[in-house]
Amino acid sequence: MSKKRNINGVEIVDRISELPDDLITSIISCLTLKQAASTSLISTRWKDLWKLYSGHFDFDGSPIVQAMQNRYQQPDNKPTARALQLRRYKFVEWVNHVLQSHQGGTMEQLRIVFDLQKRSYQKIDEWFQLALVKNVHSIELDLTSFVSPNNPSTCYEFPIRSRSHCGLKTLVLKHVDISGHALQTLVDNCPNLEELDIAFSMSLKVLHLSSPTLKHLTFTPRLGFGPMDIKISAPNLLFFSWIGVKKSKLVFEDVPKLQCMTLQGYWYHIQSHHSQFDELVLSAYVLFLDGCENMGNTNIPELSRLKFLTITHMQSRIIHFVYSLPT
Repeated sequence: MSKKRNINGVEIVDRISELPDDLITSIISCLTLKQAASTSLISTRWKDLWKLYSGHFDFDGSPIVQAMQNRYQQPDNKPTARALQLRRYKFVEWVNHVLQSHQGGTMEQLRIVFDLQKRSYQKIDEWFQLALVKNVHSIELDLTSFVSPNNPSTCYEFPIRSRSHCGLKTLVLKHVDISGHALQTLVDNCPNLEELDIAFSMSLKVLHLSSPTLKHLTFTPRLGFGPMDIKISAPNLLFFSWIGVKKSKLVFEDVPKLQCMTLQGYWYHIQSHHSQFDELVLSAYVLFLDGCENMGNTNIPELSRLKFLTITHMQSRIIHFVYSLPT
């Protein structure tokens, strides 16, 4: 029987509560995590339905981090190490409480954004593993530190994972220390991974990455790191972006679908099939494309499919390259 309420003389019938639990859970999962949790206040029946939520578990602590960072830049109002550690403790407790309360079998996304360090590795490992068990589709770990961003002794180290994670399609790791071996092992065990974004890893200096499913690949090394040796083999790769690092060698093997490339840095040597590019964005002071080191007219690679070209910070070699492009 429908529940009726009289609000300002108007009779309101609650028909949503008549729906079965699984349908209500599907509706709740379209909300944000905060909105879903607030539905527990509607009635006794709704109290625990949010715990079956299968949407985006977005634990975004960036406003807190930004506020702490602003204070940290003020010598007279700088937060103490104890205050920062208390913030980290409260954030970890918040994430733990929500994830431990979750009773659903699936999860669309897990997003962790906070200044967490190596000392929290056990909890971070547990969160990551829990999400994988629940067949999560997207994971983002952004552990950016404003106190010691380039200190390897405090950075969370991503462990080598050998279990299969069929549901994961998108992985973003920022200020997470991961080696090339650990990354390749993870990719090997994610048969449906399509998007990978790695930023500011201390250990990632040599990477020979192979994946049959990757479509979107972005690397942002830590400032000042180099040189780096990167080899990519990904037959379904459509987009590649590289930001930073001096004297990097990029080798592309078996990338027949790669159409868009973005490079921002100082010095690059690229080996690839250049004629396949539709879009090329270059912000490099020195650029060598395989086969045109001398930059003579006869050695300029053919870019017959190129439709969009953006270049900044040009040197004479790149200018010669641009003038030699087909019209």
